[in-house]
Amino acid sequence: MAEKIILERVYIVPLRKGYMKAPMYKRAKRAVNTLKIFLLKHMKGTVIKLEKELNEKIWERGMKNPPHKIKVVAKKDDKGIVTAQLAELPKKRVKEEKKKDKKQESAKEKKTETQEPAEKPVEEPAEKQKPEDAAADELESKPVEKKPAKKPVERKAPKDSVKKEE
Repeated sequence: MAEKIILERVYIVPLRKGYMKAPMYKRAKRAVNTLKIFLLKHMKGTVIKLEKELNEKIWERGMKNPPHKIKVVAKKDDKGIVTAQLAELPKKRVKEEKKKDKKQESAKEKKTETQEPAEKPVEEPAEKQKPEDAAADELESKPVEKKPAKKPVERKAPKDSVKKEE
């Protein structure tokens, strides 16, 4: 049920024009809104979704000092949903992807090693197994005694709460 990508474009979005109209303490929020408005206008989509790295890039330097412009890859699917992500992957994510690749390669190597026929575990002789079976038979043959259930204790109300009739 994956949506087909109809349109994919790379934009350099000017954020400064939008956030300069906002007070200092709302600039990053206004930059995000400016980006969404820009993508609505240019991609003609119904819903705009920003990826986590893109949002973190805008808020990276704090709410008072967002970047002046940002390079974005925008993808529109057949349902009209536009997803935006950073054009260049952050250094942190590139390092994580390299680590994943190394882990996958090492996992493949381990799988090939485990595919080789392994030695079968040594089974215990039949003589040792017989006493265990006898003990199990003895447990099954004994009847289980049930303990009588405890009777519920009746509790009396405290004297203070009982009303006296006069």
